[in-house]
Formats: sequence, structure tokens, C-alpha cells
Amino acid sequence: MEQIVMLPVKDIFPHPENPRQELGDLHELVDSIKAKGILQNLTVVEGTFVDKRKNLWLDSGYTVIIGHRRLAAAKLAGLEEVPCAIATMTHQEQVETMIMENMQRSDLTLQEQAQGFQMLLDFGDSVDTVAVKTGFSASTIRRRVKLMELDQKKLAQVIQERQITLEDFDKLGKIEDVKERNKCLRKIGTNDFEMSVSRAYREQVIRKNREKALEWLALCQATEKEGYSRWNESYTSLLRTDYFYMDLSEEWAKELEKVDLEKMEKVKSGAMHYQISGSMLYVFADAETVKQETEPEKSPEEKAEEEKIRREWEHFEETGKIMYGLRKDFVEKLKVTRRNEMQVLQGVVMVLVGYGGTPASDKIHEFLGVGKCFDMEAVRAFVDLPKEKLALFVYLYFSDSDRLPTIRNYWEKDKNHPRYMESKRLNILYDWLLNLGYKLSATEAAVLNGTDEHYAKVEQEEGQ
Repeated sequence: MEQIVMLPVKDIFPHPENPRQELGDLHELVDSIKAKGILQNLTVVEGTFVDKRKNLWLDSGYTVIIGHRRLAAAKLAGLEEVPCAIATMTHQEQVETMIMENMQRSDLTLQEQAQGFQMLLDFGDSVDTVAVKTGFSASTIRRRVKLMELDQKKLAQVIQERQITLEDFDKLGKIEDVKERNKCLRKIGTNDFEMSVSRAYREQVIRKNREKALEWLALCQATEKEGYSRWNESYTSLLRTDYFYMDLSEEWAKELEKVDLEKMEKVKSGAMHYQISGSMLYVFADAETVKQETEPEKSPEEKAEEEKIRREWEHFEETGKIMYGLRKDFVEKLKVTRRNEMQVLQGVVMVLVGYGGTPASDKIHEFLGVGKCFDMEAVRAFVDLPKEKLALFVYLYFSDSDRLPTIRNYWEKDKNHPRYMESKRLNILYDWLLNLGYKLSATEAAVLNGTDEHYAKVEQEEGQ
């Protein structure tokens, strides 16, 4: 058993690698020490750790391993000596002891947990070994350590200043590119975070699928061609009926199922083409029955204007899909309780009275599992509907989709700048969502109120 000795407070120093950097409020502990003294000894090692990088120690003084809060409180209480057990430990044993002592504390921040886990891994422990030592699951350790890839200064700031959940960090962890993850980190804990992380994740999926698509297109000897239009009789789509493009934001294997294999077999070598626009991949071939006409060469100014128009439409198509995904995800995760049940049901009235929209009746019937008439069977099905499905049922009444109804001139796509049009239907949907706790991002607000910079300027509209 280690002998307890009294050591001068002025000769004892905190360990620079203690995972618990914030000691918290010490007032209560200081009052206790003033009244009763220190009831539990500190554990220290001889020497002072002065240079972490060079692992340099001084022979004089002592370094705390267990009892950092007690030492700080003792200094504030004016004690000159404190009871200590002097231990002999290697550097690794010191760090492991401090981590084990602090890891289960509820006031240890996520960043401090991550730093502690990383220290153990740096000593050569495997994730499974760290899991056994700390009592945390291997998946939790991996998720925490992933935080070490972030901007640590910014991470410490947002943890201190904002209300952040573990779910937020899990969403952030899905972003593989560290630069993009740090961009999203700046908005974590704000209304713009969901939009930011959803856009980054979507772009990540599109980027990966684009690489897979280009490999497949190279095997098919397809050539890139600009200016594809499904209405141009010079081309024929190589996708099945009702499909004009492959969506690179979806699962690539399933998107490949859209390809019409019979048409593909009939395509002559060199006659297969493609065009990528945002998340859309068009796959088409020359129509043999129509003579190809050479289009006149466009000026650099015309090309620049076409590119600007293309980017504007691409922005709204991508943003529309992200906004739709956020709305749908919010409703699917919404917990219906006695407090918000009436607010949920108010959505039906808002749809019918607010803009007289026609509900997606087929989908509503399918959701209830009844025939196509609103008879007693439908009423009973609604009454028996589990409460957790109520919000989804009401959401069907809004006939929501990923196409933005705030664009006035969809028929002029790729020819003119997108023009803003207020969408009463979408505004009513967002009123319902906001009443239920939805957080509106700056991007969504700009799309809804017409201030998004990608809309056509008022002067352009008046001149058309």
C-alpha cells in the first residue's frame, strides 16, 4: 500500500495531458475543503512534465495524476499542503490512469473524450482494447475519434457556445472530406446545419457515383456531348420509358437498371453519348433516321450566358431536392404527442382551406390500406392509425415533391434565367412544419421569399 505524505501545494503541478481540461465550478469543493479539509488524497508522480513533444521531465516538483480538481480547489482554499500518494508510473501508465479516472464523468466534453481515446490509440492499443479498458463500445470510440479530424479550435468553440447533439456529430461524420466537414462544423447547432450537411453529403454521393458512371461510360465507348434535349429528334434516349435521366444522387446499381439493354445492343460503335448536368446523367444515342444538322458556332458571350443559365437551374434543382429531403426527414422523425397532436391534424385543414389543393388521394388510400372511396372502412382505418404515423398521413395531403414550385418558367429551362414565383402551397407547408418545430435555414428562406441570388433579377423579368 502506498504511503500517504503531505506535500507543499506550490511544488505540485497539473499534468499537461489530463483529458479533463475544464475543471468546472470549484466553489462547492472549495467550501468543503475549507470546512473539512481534503478527505481523499491525490496521486502524484515525481518530477514535472515541461515539454510534451520531447517528453522532457524535470526532477524537481511533482505532477498530479489523480486529483486535479482537488489541487485547484486546495489552492483556492489557501491550503499550503495536501495529502498525496507518490506513485511510480511510465508515461503511458500516467495517461491511461488519467483517462480511466475521467472517461466516465458526465461533464467530460465530447472533444475531451475524443482526445482521451486518441491518446490510447496512439500508444498502440486497438479500438477493441480501448473498448475493454474504458467500457465504451467500439463504434462509439470510432465516432468520437473521428472528431479529432476536425478543426479543434472551432470544435471547442461550438461545443462551448451551442446546444449540439450526438446525432449532429454523427451526421457530420458521414462527410468524408475533412475540408467540407469543417465547413459544416461552422454551422452545427444552427438552423443552417441540416441544409449544409445535407448538401455536402449529397455532393459526396454524386461525386462518387459520377466516378462510377464515367468508368461505365468509358467501357461503353460513350462520348460526351453538349446540348442534349429529350425533345431533339436527332437523339433517342437509351433509358426505359418514362425515364430521361439517371440520378447520380441515388444508389448507382439501381440507377443502372434504368438502362434499356435492348436499345443498347442496337447502338452502333461511337453513336452512344452522354451529358452530365448536376446530379442528372443523360444517356442517349444518335437517331439513325434523322439527318444530323451542324449547329452554328456560338460566340463566347453566348456560351457564357448559357453556362450561367445552366448553373442557375442546376442550383434550384439540387436545392429543391435537398429541401424536400429535409422536410420529409423531419416529418418521418417527428414524435406525435398529446401536446402536438392537434397541430399535426391542423395540416389537413391548412391544405384544404389554404390553397384548395387536391390531396394525393391514391397515396392516402394506399397509406390507410383501403379502397378508393372515403367510406366507413377509411374512417375506421384512420381511427386505428398508430399515433406515430399520424404526421406522415397528414404530410400526404400536401402532395410534396422535390420540384420547386417557386419557379415560374419551367418550360423555359436551359433557355432563360429561372424566375421567382411565390408558392402559396409551399409556404403553407412550411407554416405547418414551423409550428411543429422545424428550423428554417437561410437557404430555404431565400428560396421561399425570392431573395436567392440565382433567381432572375427584376430588371430581367421586366425586359422579357
